[in-house]
Amino acid sequence: MSPKKIYLKPGKERSLERQHPWVFSGALAPGHESIADGTLIQLVDNYKKVQATGFYSPSSIAVRVLYFGEILIDQLFFDDKIKVAFALRK
Repeated sequence: MSPKKIYLKPGKERSLERQHPWVFSGALAPGHESIADGTLIQLVDNYKKVQATGFYSPSSIAVRVLYFGEILIDQLFFDDKIKVAFALRK
């Protein structure tokens, strides 16, 4: 199952291009209101490019980014993240 898509308002992709890990609700175009809290989504810009993949929340911080760009988020994704974090702490 592919992630749902949420569209950004024009120009709101700039913070994602600077690798900011949050997207505020004011940056989202209408049409996402029926998406459930915690749903994995793709953020799509005005040019139909996937800017980020993350989790949706109906709060002011509407998306918490897991990855900048398009990626399959599965168990391997989380396993790799945990391995990297563990190695950094060794």
